[in-house]
Amino acid sequence: MDLDQLASLVAVAETGGISAAARRRHLSQPAVSLQIKALEGELGTPLLRRDVRGAVPTRAGTALLAHARRVLLTVRAARAEMEELRGLARGSLVLGATDAAATLIVPDACLALRQSYPGIEVAVDVDSTAGLAAGVRSGRFDLALGTLPVEDPELESRPLVRERLGLVAPAGAKGTPLAGLLRREPFIAYPRGSVTRRLVDRALERAGLSTRIMMEIGRPSVMARLVQAGLGVSILPETTSEAPHREGRIHRFGFRRFSVRRELGLLVLRGRELDPAARAFVALLEERYPAAERGGA
Repeated sequence: MDLDQLASLVAVAETGGISAAARRRHLSQPAVSLQIKALEGELGTPLLRRDVRGAVPTRAGTALLAHARRVLLTVRAARAEMEELRGLARGSLVLGATDAAATLIVPDACLALRQSYPGIEVAVDVDSTAGLAAGVRSGRFDLALGTLPVEDPELESRPLVRERLGLVAPAGAKGTPLAGLLRREPFIAYPRGSVTRRLVDRALERAGLSTRIMMEIGRPSVMARLVQAGLGVSILPETTSEAPHREGRIHRFGFRRFSVRRELGLLVLRGRELDPAARAFVALLEERYPAAERGGA
């Protein structure tokens, strides 16, 4: 039993004859007859009988017709939905992002997606890069935006944007020698094991600087408020520290004295066939962050 056989049965019942059904289905009369015979042979019962009105469904044929119409309607609805997805009239995307990516990339990228494909619904969940990698592997996320590099053979990463991180301190620290400040003041660090923590630790080691870690937090906006309150020093993204530094609420040391560069990028499951909504989002990201612009701060 296949869809073509069911469609021919419905056509015969609705048109009243094999010839009319064949014309409707753009098939030859023998082809439709063979489909009906094959269906009757499989089910072991006649589905049509002939009388003065033409081909009329038997009792078994009438029972099967109800199912056949439902099946064909379901198939048409499924095909229509797939066409909508291909045309991106509808769809959904579950996106994971780090706090940094949620700040730097997600708002503009999601706005561009909404403007181009308003029928696509996007859900965003903020997590660490390690949590994002696990979520992409498990299928929790369609895509993720995390801090690179991510060393995972199951994942493919695509760099999108680089940013600078610099040392910040309470506003009164202006003019204080950097090494002495780090030795004296508590240090607010990124969580142990995070990609950014590894980048920061390596940069501090290369610069010959040591710190006295007071707490570990993965939210730059919270870290900035702690520094502003005088509770310690930290290393924050330029985008996070710019406004409070400009307004005199914290002091940011010059990037020439010390800075860390980190790269944010897309994480996808290697070899996975993305659905249309995810493909559209990736295309927008690649358009918005072309390779030529990824070398900047």
